[in-house]
Amino acid sequence: MAKEVFSRVIRYLRLLSKEFDIVEEDKEIVVYENIDDKKEEIHIRFEYPWIDTFWRGPNVAEFRKDPEKYRLFLELALRLNSVLREAKIGLGDDDHVYAVIHSRVDALTFDVFESEYNSLPYAIKAMYEQIETVKSYRSM
Repeated sequence: MAKEVFSRVIRYLRLLSKEFDIVEEDKEIVVYENIDDKKEEIHIRFEYPWIDTFWRGPNVAEFRKDPEKYRLFLELALRLNSVLREAKIGLGDDDHVYAVIHSRVDALTFDVFESEYNSLPYAIKAMYEQIETVKSYRSM
């Protein structure tokens, strides 16, 4: 089953003309996306019965130094989660921003994969916009 699902995702990525590398056979793929002239990596990990598609974004530990900026960052990320349909924004223990989609293997059709995958570049772009808002914020 795992090999079949992995092969199906490879086929879908080819249909979408995506540039990708296989990190580990039947376990992980990294897909390269150009977002605002920056090459981003989107990882697809296979943990049956789940497929986790995610982006590990920038480290935002600097925001912790200013409680107002950190509060603003968390508020904007939370609001963004209420707008995004499939991808969810999170903050990892490593202080990196993540955009994540968890998909069940049994729901893996091309249409579902395409819709969910394509929500990640939108989420990444939106998260970078929020980060720039926080960086330019001047505390009182």
